[in-house]
Amino acid sequence: MDGMNRLGKPAGEEPTEPPANDTASARGSSGRVIDIDDTMVGQRFHQFEVRARLGISGVSVAYLAEDTSLKQPVVLKVLRRTQAPTEAQVVEMLSAARQQARVAHQNVAQVRFVGVTDGLPFVVTEHVDGITLREELKRNGAMPWTEAVAVLVPIARALQAAQSVGLTHGSLTSSNVIVRRPEGGAPIGVKVDGFGVRTMNDVDGGSPYAAPEQRAGGLPSVRADMYALGALLHEMVTAAAPHADGRGISERLAPSYVRRLAAFLMRPDPKQRPSGYDELLGRLEVALIEPPAARPFLTRAAAFAIDLLVLAVLMIGLGVLLPRAMPLARWEAMQLGLLFFVIYSVLAHHHGGQTVGKQICGVMALPPRQGSTWKRMLARVLIQLWGPLAAALIIDIELGLAAPLPEIASQLGGVLGVLAALWLAGFVVVLTDRKGAALHDHVTGTSVTFG
Repeated sequence: MDGMNRLGKPAGEEPTEPPANDTASARGSSGRVIDIDDTMVGQRFHQFEVRARLGISGVSVAYLAEDTSLKQPVVLKVLRRTQAPTEAQVVEMLSAARQQARVAHQNVAQVRFVGVTDGLPFVVTEHVDGITLREELKRNGAMPWTEAVAVLVPIARALQAAQSVGLTHGSLTSSNVIVRRPEGGAPIGVKVDGFGVRTMNDVDGGSPYAAPEQRAGGLPSVRADMYALGALLHEMVTAAAPHADGRGISERLAPSYVRRLAAFLMRPDPKQRPSGYDELLGRLEVALIEPPAARPFLTRAAAFAIDLLVLAVLMIGLGVLLPRAMPLARWEAMQLGLLFFVIYSVLAHHHGGQTVGKQICGVMALPPRQGSTWKRMLARVLIQLWGPLAAALIIDIELGLAAPLPEIASQLGGVLGVLAALWLAGFVVVLTDRKGAALHDHVTGTSVTFG
């Protein structure tokens, strides 16, 4: 190409970089521009001038560049120069880019230009204001399963659009998916990049995204991309790559049908994975359908009733047993039962997300993406049990810690009855939430799953 400067250092002298992103690394004003000394910065590829390095993958390096003819930012990708590119690598990279350019879909990164200079192939794609899915997970941790499924839908649609022009991805990872998220909001845009560059498997043969048949040297296929989608779903829900020993998603993080879907996508035998994207998208869309209001209401009501039964048994049991073993009034002993139940509930929600009632009814409390804390779980339990705690406080103030039960019933029975009615009525109102979230869930930022 006339008028272009000679590029970079000789083969084998590419500057090394700390752990890096991939060719689709963060690309917006909030993007991860890496400020390092790189001889590519300032070079021109046709009308594209390199401004800064964005990221690096096993096979290519991505740069923030400017289209000087249109005065627009773009992303320019070149093969890594750890060694001189082979003719096969050049052909493969350009062929994959040209195929990706044929995919007209809102969830596929648009290819703007392909070319070769000084034997070095380069590809120019649109500049997407966002960050990679991998970076998103590093910053914010695991996603709620509903959000993970919602992100997987446009990724699957992008792959479906590519399949319509005869293109499979072949090296799908969380580094090839770009998400756009407003501050504190859900991802509002998803773009998939890096189609068809099979050399990723040569560099990273142990990739958890690579299907078993790919690791054995097989060619990319739709079913291999299905496996990668399952790995992505696992990564989004857990913030970790799938385990080498095949362990799936914990029941604490997603309902059973989402866990089964991830396992279905990642079956070792490709013939046992989904046969096509229509089938997969149908399953994903079913997963996103909110359950009818009756189910979370009845399920959580049953779990709550079982927990109340556990509380009653604990208070009555201690009220009967402890006064026989030590100088305690029955009401004092019953209050110890209430205290033990509060401690048990905090521990159960902090470590497993389930009390006895939730375990029996298949309900699980999930912490917010910022993570579970002792203070948050204590606040959750105190808000949930405000009724019994308020009743105990009223009795202690009015009648004392050692008040006889008959006196409590005769003097404060009406007040306690009204208090109990208000407490239970509050649960009836909040349990009509279609997602099954109660007042204590909303206040502390937790959510619930059923399955």
